[in-house]
Amino acid sequence: MRLDELPTKSFCILPWVSANIGTDGDVVPCCLWHGKAEKFAKEHDVERAMIGDGLEKARDSEYFQKIRQMMIEGKRPSGCNVCYNNEDDDHHKDHEAAYGKLHLRTIHHKRHAPKLYKYKNEPMPLKWIETGLSNLCNMACVMCNGGSSSIIYKAFHPGESIPKGFVQSIDNIDEDLSGLTLLTILGGEPMIEKKHDTFLETIIGQNKNPKNLEIDYHTNGSVFPSQRVIEQWKKVKQVRIVFSMDSVGKHVKIQRPGNYEWQDIDDTVDMFVQLAESNANIIFSVNVLLTALNIGCITETCDYLYSKLKNSKTGWMQTNRIESGMLWHRYIDYRNLGKKTKQRIKDKWKKWEDSNPLVLADKDHAISRLYAVAKVSINEEGDMDEPLTKELMLERHPQAKLWKLYKQDLKELDI
Repeated sequence: MRLDELPTKSFCILPWVSANIGTDGDVVPCCLWHGKAEKFAKEHDVERAMIGDGLEKARDSEYFQKIRQMMIEGKRPSGCNVCYNNEDDDHHKDHEAAYGKLHLRTIHHKRHAPKLYKYKNEPMPLKWIETGLSNLCNMACVMCNGGSSSIIYKAFHPGESIPKGFVQSIDNIDEDLSGLTLLTILGGEPMIEKKHDTFLETIIGQNKNPKNLEIDYHTNGSVFPSQRVIEQWKKVKQVRIVFSMDSVGKHVKIQRPGNYEWQDIDDTVDMFVQLAESNANIIFSVNVLLTALNIGCITETCDYLYSKLKNSKTGWMQTNRIESGMLWHRYIDYRNLGKKTKQRIKDKWKKWEDSNPLVLADKDHAISRLYAVAKVSINEEGDMDEPLTKELMLERHPQAKLWKLYKQDLKELDI
């Protein structure tokens, strides 16, 4: 499917069939709206959609109505600019080519849109829920924030209570869940949150046919789920374990400092692989966020993942490029690395390729796509007048406090 085959040039099916519930209580069409809800509300003088009013009311609010009406008219809601800008960006076209896949708007349309439907400005039956049950997390990733990590919030708000989102009551999810086909559970770290168990039972219990339901978990891979959760997984069509894994071994805590050790992740990955051997409906995917902190060791990450998952059922493998042009990201943006550093990384990659690594030779596995995206992305240019260095990161990155708090001096970072 092509973008020009959608109902209008700005159309996305998600404001009709999907809801993303943030840990702060915001309800928006998808996860890419994170941080943009208030801005859109002010632009159009509407109230934000909040889960405290109930999910049904949120999806039929003025907020969602405005989004849908703009799309019907072919206008671009600002909260959707991540997708629109990626579609317009030449570098992203290379990025998509490296994946060999379609744009997100067409992927969602093929999956969730009914055929031959005349779209009205009203919600359709709910097909997809995305939510982080809370910001409870054991990692303080330097590209993250307190809304998604409890220990980041504590680091920057000492002595304050952590704000609670919708998890104060799952009764707020008052929609008809009988036709839900996709549930995406984000974080924080979902395997830590105890309310997750009850939430999962509620979702599956209300579904008229759980064997049509797929569940995607975005997990940092350091915590194994409870047996109660594993029993629920047996009832659904598929459980996708998405490892958010930016690097491995001694490099892992450079981008993701926190209250854990690398061995925790390594052991938990092994437990997931063993579980998948007995639960045929478990599939693995990987999500990497590409930054200056991990681009140089993407080959080690690929080798590790292949060694663990080569005999498992796997799906998409995704490398997300850190968003450019933002002060928040500038001092960990791989685009701002100096030419010499980039060339040294590319020389290292060339030696790795010449060694004929198994992950590149196995065409049946998608893990090599993680590397393919890094390879086309490293040539992008940044927005700094001086090359990015470890010293600049430690001095100017807004989250630099987290490195100090978790005793990361970046000595392992080769830039």
